[in-house]
Amino acid sequence: MFRHFILALAIASVLVPIDAGARVPPGDGRSSDGRLLADERSNNPHARPAGTQYPEDAAAHFLAVMAAREAVRAGDCAAALPRLQRAADAYPDNGDVWGLLGLCYKRTEEWHAAIGAFEHALALGLTVWDTGLNPNDIMVEIAGAHARAGEREAALDWLTRGLEARFDEQPDLEGREDFASLRDDPEFRALAGLSDPAVTGRDAQWRADIRLLHRQIRRLHVDPYRYVSAEALNARFEALLDAVPALDDADITAQLDLIVGSLGAGHDLFWPVSPDRGALLPFVVKFYVFSDGIYIIDAADPALVGARVEAFGDTPADAALAAVMAAFPGDNAMEALWMAPRHLAQAHTLEALGLVADADDVALTLSLDGERFLVRPERRAFTPMSPALVPPRDADAPLYLTRWNENAWLQPVPELDALYVQIKLVMDSETESLAAFTERLHARLAQDAPARLILDLRHSPGGNGYLTPPLVRELVGFRASAGPQSLFVIIGRNTFSASQNMITELDRFADPVFVGEPSGSARSATVKTK
Repeated sequence: MFRHFILALAIASVLVPIDAGARVPPGDGRSSDGRLLADERSNNPHARPAGTQYPEDAAAHFLAVMAAREAVRAGDCAAALPRLQRAADAYPDNGDVWGLLGLCYKRTEEWHAAIGAFEHALALGLTVWDTGLNPNDIMVEIAGAHARAGEREAALDWLTRGLEARFDEQPDLEGREDFASLRDDPEFRALAGLSDPAVTGRDAQWRADIRLLHRQIRRLHVDPYRYVSAEALNARFEALLDAVPALDDADITAQLDLIVGSLGAGHDLFWPVSPDRGALLPFVVKFYVFSDGIYIIDAADPALVGARVEAFGDTPADAALAAVMAAFPGDNAMEALWMAPRHLAQAHTLEALGLVADADDVALTLSLDGERFLVRPERRAFTPMSPALVPPRDADAPLYLTRWNENAWLQPVPELDALYVQIKLVMDSETESLAAFTERLHARLAQDAPARLILDLRHSPGGNGYLTPPLVRELVGFRASAGPQSLFVIIGRNTFSASQNMITELDRFADPVFVGEPSGSARSATVKTK
C-alpha cells in the first residue's frame, strides 16, 4: 500500500565495518583477464592493509581518478577501467578507486571481481558518493552481485547489512534486476518490505502498512525522538492501529502525515499521491503567510486571489496557523511557516487537528475589498504545489517574480551598478547545467565589472548539493576582488537544503550581506547524503 505515498525521512548514512570473511567467498580476486587485483594473503582477496605506498605524482593521480569518475558517470566503463586499474596499481589505498572499479566490474558482469572491489572500498572509505558510492548503497550492490552469481545466503546477508546501515531505497528493491532470482523468496520479500500475500482485507493491510512505517522510522530516521519520546511515538502508532476500523482511508492518511510531521526534521515528507486509496484532496487554492495574515495568492477561482483568510471553519486563521506549525515543526520556525500553507489546504489534516468538524464540509471565512464572506473551496486530487510566491495575475511583477519558467538567470541592474542573479533550484535544467550557467556568470562579470552582485535564493528550496562548488568558488572570487559590501544574498523561508548548504559556505568564505528572512533550514540540518 505504501506505493500510494511518497515518504522521505531525514537520514544520515553511516559506514558500518565489514567482516572481511564473507559467508560465501567472493572469488579469487582476479578480473576476467586474469589480473590479480589484491593481496593473496588476505582472506578477502581485495583487502590490503593500509601501507605507505603513495602515487609518485599525487596531482596526476587525482586528475586521473576524476576523469575515470566522469567516465563511469557517463556509462563508459571501457574508458574508465584502464585508468582505474592504473590508479589502483599506483595507490592501492584509495577507496574511491576500488568503489569505481566495483561499479565497472558489475556493469561488465564480473560479479566476484565487483564484490571484492566493493568490499575493499568499504574497508578504506570513500568520498565520491555522487556516483552512487554511498556505503549502504555499496552493501546493496554487493548483495546484488551475490544474487546474480546465484549466492542466495550471501546476498541476503549483505542486503541485511545495507538495510541496517540505513539504505533508504527499500521500495525499489523488488524492481531491481539484481534480485530477480529472489523476488519470490520469503526472506527477501520481508527484507524488501513487500506485502505479505497472506494479509488480506482492508483493515489488516492498513495495519501492516502502519507497522511498516513505524519500522522504517526506527530504521532510517537519524533522530526520531527530537520532539516526541519513544513512548509517545509508540503510543501514537498503537492508537492509530486500534482506530483503523473506525477511520476512513483519508483519515488514516492524515494521521500518518501528522506522525511523520511530529518527528521534526525538515526533510521528513509524507505526500499522499494515490488517487485510489487514502488520497487527501486539497483545496484548489494556494495560501501564503504574510506578516498581516494568510492570503490566497492563487486559486482555481480567480475571484478568490487576494482574499485574506479569517477562519477555517470556526477556528480563527491565526489559531489554525499556530496549530499547524506546532504539528509540523520542521527544521526551524521559518520552515514551519513556509510549509504551513500546504497543510492548511488539506481538509483532513484540519479535521485531524480538531480545527474543523468535518473534512467534507469546510467553509473558509474570507475578506476582500472590505467584504467578509464564506467559501467552500473545491478540492481536487493531490498536486505538489510549491508553497512559494507566484507572479501576480493582474499587475506588473517585480523583478524577482519575472522569468518564472527559468531556473537560473541573470540581469544587470545599472542603477545599482549590480548584476542580479536568481537560482530557483540547485539543479541542471534541460537547456543548461549549473556549471554552464556559472561559466556564463563568470563571463558576464568579466564583461560588465559590476561593483555589486545580488544572488537571490529566496525561491530556492534545494536540489543537488554536489553541483554548487563551481558557483560558490565564482562567488567567493567575486567577493575577494570586489571587496566588502559587494556580495548580497537574498534568502527566505523557502531557502532550504542544498541552498542552505550554499549560503552556509558563502557565510564561511565570502562574508556576504544577507538580506530578507531567515532561511528555512537549520545550519546543522540533517539531510540525505546522496
